[in-house]
Amino acid sequence: MGVAVISLVSGGSRGLGLAIVESLLARGDRVATFSRSGSDAIVALAAGHADRLHVEQLDAADSSAIQGFVARVAARFGRIDHCIANAAIAHEGVLATTRDDEIDAMLAVNVKGSIVLVRECVRQMLVQEARSASDGYTGSLDSTPSTTTDPRHSASPSSPSITLVSSVVARSGSPGLSVYAATKAALEGFAKSLARELGPALRGKPIPDRPSHGPRPLGHAGRHRRRHRFSHEPRSRLHHRPGPRLRRRLIKPLLSTPIVERSLERRSG
Repeated sequence: MGVAVISLVSGGSRGLGLAIVESLLARGDRVATFSRSGSDAIVALAAGHADRLHVEQLDAADSSAIQGFVARVAARFGRIDHCIANAAIAHEGVLATTRDDEIDAMLAVNVKGSIVLVRECVRQMLVQEARSASDGYTGSLDSTPSTTTDPRHSASPSSPSITLVSSVVARSGSPGLSVYAATKAALEGFAKSLARELGPALRGKPIPDRPSHGPRPLGHAGRHRRRHRFSHEPRSRLHHRPGPRLRRRLIKPLLSTPIVERSLERRSG
């Protein structure tokens, strides 16, 4: 029997996170997940996979809670092979009506929470690599040693990886989600730099939260094409300081959109 893969997923109680947890369990992984609030679905999964699913309830904005969670997962399963930073929150509303506490919450969960989770998992993965080397195992990280004394401490059957769930709005934009888009764009920059920092030892990448037909990740040729295209596009009127008449034409239609109307009702309610 092969060594099971250990996957950690944040925000796994519902939506995309729950679907990821279900898929990983279906392929035979041992899975650990946490979320701020549970759900009937994740409780049912935990009952049916008590030996392979570790579930806790904690806030992704709490750095100390995340550190403790990763430590407990490593203690129970012996290692962490894959980290999937999925937990995120979004407060819908145009920037003019967005409160400070809403901005702080999105930054705390979507950006800092994901970074802290990845940091703790990377630390654990590097410890695992060092432990394998000290045991005399010199193969690549995606190999399996021929012998082991403790199956929990066996080398991973696959290369350790870090996955950060981004969003299509990080590149395409969306009215009412400017701050949320900014947090997801931050994760994309973080993932690209982290992949260079870790080198071939670990794989790191951002993925969109749903398929997109928008722009692909930019390589060298992509950056050249983008510069070339922008150099021939007419400058938008918003590149210039708008006068009073133009401001009225821009702002009045914006205030009548459903997103703004809901935001204003929420603030006045």
